[in-house]
Amino acid sequence: MEFLDAIFVLAFGTEGEYKGKPEYAILVFSITSSFFGTLVVILDALVVKTLNKNSFLKLSYPGWKGLLVFLLWGVGAGIGGFLGAAIGIFEINRIACVVVGTSWPLVLPRLLSTANSELSTEKIDLGVNTNG
Repeated sequence: MEFLDAIFVLAFGTEGEYKGKPEYAILVFSITSSFFGTLVVILDALVVKTLNKNSFLKLSYPGWKGLLVFLLWGVGAGIGGFLGAAIGIFEINRIACVVVGTSWPLVLPRLLSTANSELSTEKIDLGVNTNG
């Protein structure tokens, strides 16, 4: 129950900061980012369907396949939030959850390139003596 409480406090609490157990922080951030991302896509779909406007997110919602768009956007936001929090790029707060949930297609490629460049500059000692 503590885990669910932490998600609700981060998403709807008055402070907007994560105050729960440190071992839950990354997962709570990921799930909350996924929640906000799904809300943004639902809002975008409502604008497209009710007002006959173009999608702000440049998405299309073709009938029942539109449900797949909601699901995949939420999953992508969750994965992007998880990776960003794990790398330490994002502060665990509500504003970061909304930003990741909304803009994960822009954020995720940058996260992956940052992680890749950090790994490529890391020196690994193999314990082999090269002096002969």
